Amino acid sequence: MKACFDLITRFADTIGATPGAQQGLTREQVLEHGAGFYERGYV
Repeated sequence: MKACFDLITRFADTIGATPGAQQGLTREQVLEHGAGFYERGYV
């Protein structure tokens, strides 16, 4: 399990991903964005 977390963390760091809160998004905006991925079948 830790290996999966480490892999995801390294990938996120590599692509420069930042949490929604650091981008100035509200919790609702973050959830709405995630729901879009679910609707398109990316989950």
